[in-house]
Amino acid sequence: MSSETFVIEVRPFDRGVTDVVQHLSGLFFDSALQSVAGVRMVDQLFSTERTFVSWVDQPIEKGERCLLLGYLNDVPVGIGAAFVTASTPKEPQAVIPFAFVEESARGIGVGGEILGKLIEWCEARTETLDVYALPGTRNWKSLLEAANFRTRLLVLTPRNG
Repeated sequence: MSSETFVIEVRPFDRGVTDVVQHLSGLFFDSALQSVAGVRMVDQLFSTERTFVSWVDQPIEKGERCLLLGYLNDVPVGIGAAFVTASTPKEPQAVIPFAFVEESARGIGVGGEILGKLIEWCEARTETLDVYALPGTRNWKSLLEAANFRTRLLVLTPRNG
């Protein structure tokens, strides 16, 4: 039995990997758009063009955005985003709307590394942080629970019958 060694690294988005971001974006959108909640989240985050490259450049009132890529053995396999808005003048709100890792690279630690870096980025800017989890993302929810996040709001939609 051989044991593989994996090198996991998280790097900020740069324009040199735009094609990779587009690929990972497409995989994320395919997954997110499978649920009503995912459609709503995508519509809220991406008012015009549904690409992360354009998302990074969209203005956000008195806030900032962060887009990170997760690498496994120097190959980009994951993507994660966060943003901070000035919900009130004294208390900015940080949100991690998602992190996504290609299915073939899950369970190795890439998602955990992306989440950790996103949390660090958010905590450097505010004490208030929310993380979104869509239906059907049990691995993501488990990762969040392991990082000491707890559900504080659950929104349910009736099934169309």
